[in-house]
Amino acid sequence: MTQKDIIPSPDGTVEKYQDGKLHCEDGPAIVFADGCKGWFQNGEPWPEGPAEAAAIAARAVFEKEVSAEATALQRTIKPAPRAVFGKKAPSV
Repeated sequence: MTQKDIIPSPDGTVEKYQDGKLHCEDGPAIVFADGCKGWFQNGEPWPEGPAEAAAIAARAVFEKEVSAEATALQRTIKPAPRAVFGKKAPSV
């Protein structure tokens, strides 16, 4: 069973914990009195909210697709014939 705690402090900061670690899946895990927010999951810092997390995921997908395309392109490119001194380069 997971234990969830919301802890307000006298200065207005609110912290959300799960099993003793800063954690919140649907918003910031810590909101400071001045309005600054921090996102954490399982005690680890998380990107600045859902929008940045989505952008990071989209970039990872893009980089994977570009890498796959580059690999496929490299397989179709034939190397240029090498020149050998005193001999004619073989034709391809």
